[in-house]
Amino acid sequence: MAFEEVVENLKSAGNSLKEKITESSLFQSMQERYQNLNPLQQKLSLTGLSVFFLFVVLYFPLDHYLLSNENTEQFESKRLLTKNLIKSHREVNNLSDFPVPQTSENMKSLIQGYLKEMNFLPEQIKYLNITSGSSSLIPLNKIQYGLELSLSKVNVRQITNIGSKLQSIHPALKLKDLLITMNKEDSRYQDGTFKLIALNIPKYIQPLPEPEPIKKNKTNNQTNKEEAE
Repeated sequence: MAFEEVVENLKSAGNSLKEKITESSLFQSMQERYQNLNPLQQKLSLTGLSVFFLFVVLYFPLDHYLLSNENTEQFESKRLLTKNLIKSHREVNNLSDFPVPQTSENMKSLIQGYLKEMNFLPEQIKYLNITSGSSSLIPLNKIQYGLELSLSKVNVRQITNIGSKLQSIHPALKLKDLLITMNKEDSRYQDGTFKLIALNIPKYIQPLPEPEPIKKNKTNNQTNKEEAE
């Protein structure tokens, strides 16, 4: 029953609105102009009016739909960025401390032991020196020392084997440069120079959170003023 009453109210409201529109001077003027047009012009006018109403009906929903998609994309991109930042922060906090390298003499002795195990001849080892380990990419305060190994008359397999050993000898010892040239006496062999650096990375200390600002209490301020007076 209530639904039928609503329908009747809508019909009566529509009829009254229709009567007001038809009785308006603007509608009558437009109706007179329309009747004075020839059939082709009337057809074109109706088509243009239909297209206009269709555009008005579709424009607002379509505009809201496109705007909603744009806002959704921005929200998803920001949410993904936030997740990545949180993930990176957790990974940094869970990282273990960078290992401290052994002394330069210990590392030098260890490399000499590797050379002996891999059957390098004494005449193939030109020198193994401890250096400052300067680098154009790494700051000097992050380098503890450097090592430089020069080999003569070695083949490609020997260079590959000793290179892999030097690269994995210690997490703090990194192979910085590898220089390979053809041996001047025998072109079947190469000369190789390995430059290593021992990183001195300080322990990561998580920064302390900033202290919360002190909220001023109006009651305390008034009390202090009264005491001062």
